[in-house]
Amino acid sequence: MQPNNTRHITVPSRKDDPTPPSQKPDRELAVALMREQINRLYAGDTSSASQTTAPQTEVLPSVTASSPAPETSQTTPQTTSTTPTSSPDDTHTSPYDRSHNNTQEYVMRSDQWRHYHTAWQQYYQQYYERYYLTQIQARERNSHMFPQTVQSSPPLSTEQTKKEEVISPEKATRGLKAELRQKIKQNSQKVRKSRHFIPALSAIMVMLVFLFLQYNRLVVAQVKSYVSPGAISPQNIILDASTNTKVGPEPRMIVPKINIDAPVVYGVESLAEATVQNALRNGIIHYPIPGANANPGEKGNSVFLGHSSNDVFDDGGYKFVFVQLEQMAVGDKFYINYNGTRYTYAVTRTETIMPTEIQKLITDNSKPTVTLVTCTPVGTAQKRFLVHADQTSPDPNGATQATQQPPATNQPSNISGNSPTLFDRLFGF
Repeated sequence: MQPNNTRHITVPSRKDDPTPPSQKPDRELAVALMREQINRLYAGDTSSASQTTAPQTEVLPSVTASSPAPETSQTTPQTTSTTPTSSPDDTHTSPYDRSHNNTQEYVMRSDQWRHYHTAWQQYYQQYYERYYLTQIQARERNSHMFPQTVQSSPPLSTEQTKKEEVISPEKATRGLKAELRQKIKQNSQKVRKSRHFIPALSAIMVMLVFLFLQYNRLVVAQVKSYVSPGAISPQNIILDASTNTKVGPEPRMIVPKINIDAPVVYGVESLAEATVQNALRNGIIHYPIPGANANPGEKGNSVFLGHSSNDVFDDGGYKFVFVQLEQMAVGDKFYINYNGTRYTYAVTRTETIMPTEIQKLITDNSKPTVTLVTCTPVGTAQKRFLVHADQTSPDPNGATQATQQPPATNQPSNISGNSPTLFDRLFGF
């Protein structure tokens, strides 16, 4: 390929040159100089060609001025060769040669770029190492934990920087904890100095009080469910449930599995909610509904109702008497003392019903049975948990027919549950 800025130059041949011999050396010098320029142009060395142009313009006028014009008929134009030639010492090559022919130079330049890139990587690595070390020292200075290290630390070399980078986990943890405590302290001071702090704190306290008044039964019931609500008296420990042991006249219910030994209230004349809640303050109540109002030892179902939870500010000492009733399983036994006789019952099944399913309390009246009732989930009155049991002692075949008693007044449509909450009492829910 020829450069765009070059053109062919014809030089007269020496064979037909009529120039006198005395002037031939100057002309040959000029021709050699022109050939060298042309070769360098084709070799891509435009800088060298531009540098040698000045001597050419100085020599040629002197030569042509002293030389007679050559004869036209004897002059044969000679075109210089366009083949680029270069000496071994010529370091200027064309872009094509540098890109395709000189593989060794290309590899050398790639190695130079690789060394150049590696040097920059090492520079940035040392820069950021020193930067992060400075940040750690600033953090230690702010936490006032390592003042001697920050104050007396001289400029560090690369080896010292790498050694200081290694921080033990305990040291890092202490630094983070100190920084966190300092931030919390600063933020708390800002909050306390704010004019909104006292009103916001007052509002939070009032809200917490209302929440406790409304939901205290839920919180306390969860605690009570892991703590036995009562203790069985030594004289009520049952050694042989099959014996008809005489007991005192006081009616009581004993459930060894959940550590219950509580009095039972009979003779509730009205099933109005207020009357039932008042009776539940004194223990477990006999809940007489039509079709399930038998007494212990009589054929038919006897229903007993007790709280699993209630408001801690209400009266009575049996607000959590049935808090562990859901632990009862089939085969568990419990005892009821009634009219000087101890009756033994064995659990047959358990179930959870809605408060409106009062008909689930009416069972087979051909044998003496008992149903224990409480609220579930613990701390609420959303549903009712029932424990059904059959009499095993004394002999259930000797059970008498239930005496005809007038049903209690104000028969409910729902099974009684917990007492009203604070919001219920305030807004009449």
